[in-house]
Amino acid sequence: MLGTTHSLLFENGYRIIRRTDNTISFDNGSTGLTWVSKHEAYLRLDKGTFQYITYINQPTIKFTYFISFITELVFLILITFFAIVANYLIFLGFIPFAIQFAVKINIIKNRTNTMLLRLDS
Repeated sequence: MLGTTHSLLFENGYRIIRRTDNTISFDNGSTGLTWVSKHEAYLRLDKGTFQYITYINQPTIKFTYFISFITELVFLILITFFAIVANYLIFLGFIPFAIQFAVKINIIKNRTNTMLLRLDS
């Protein structure tokens, strides 16, 4: 099972940072800010861990992952700043941003579910 996980992560361009008998930790392999397409950025996880647990002869995969919200945080700070300085109606610009953020979270959840389904098969 660990070999399959390693192959899946390697295929998707992730870097293995730690591997034990029942755990694989990975990151996205970037060393800082990198310019990637918006589509690729939505599908990438920043880092994560697959942990294989066997309890009463029933194998379970625990998948913990992390995504960065730096872009969203900077945008929220800018909107707040301009709302204070200029006009409170600028908060209306937050509506499309909130929709985009909800779509991003949904895409990442689907991506992680796809990864788990590929490991299960």
